[in-house]
Amino acid sequence: MNNYFVYHNEDKIRKSVKEIGLLAAYTNNDVEGSEGGVAWVISAVGKRNKKYKVSMCFEIRKAHTGYSPVEAFKNSVAGEVGVILEEPIDVTDEAWLKELRASTANFVRGFSQLTNKTIVESFERIFADFGFRS
Repeated sequence: MNNYFVYHNEDKIRKSVKEIGLLAAYTNNDVEGSEGGVAWVISAVGKRNKKYKVSMCFEIRKAHTGYSPVEAFKNSVAGEVGVILEEPIDVTDEAWLKELRASTANFVRGFSQLTNKTIVESFERIFADFGFRS
């Protein structure tokens, strides 16, 4: 199973993952072939001194190239099984987040495949407490 990182900037989108309330993500990156994978979402909260919070995960059931309900993006992924955290978990100071930032060019790459086992296992541990198993 493939794992994918999704970056959600609350300031740009103007809504939190919880407020959106959908197991979905929107991107300009290629989503083809991501079905069956897991999307792990980190939300950036605040303008200066951002906090980075794990906010959602879901199994990708559908990947849509050329379609997104959010105007700024052209592609989307969606699922039916996953977790949206009531209270996102702050991971700003976690060592694995530094690795993730480095591998995604400080989150500029947005939707991207995760291959770092430490990062994936960190997401899995967090969401296991909420009943999600990948």
